[in-house]
Amino acid sequence: MSSHVYVAFDLGAESGRAVAGIYDGQKLELKTLHRFPNTPLRLPDALTWNVLRQYAEILQGIALAV
Repeated sequence: MSSHVYVAFDLGAESGRAVAGIYDGQKLELKTLHRFPNTPLRLPDALTWNVLRQYAEILQGIALAV
């Protein structure tokens, strides 16, 4: 039986990570593929998540999974 790979992303206040779950039909193995800082974007009147940077990091995590 072939293995299936599933990718999940954990976006926290200070960091993010991409994790692959490899399932071979009997067991599930988790492997951290990519970790990255979640540095906020400072605007004149607010502090917000930098979604463009997060998007780029998510794409990098996907690239590492395939």
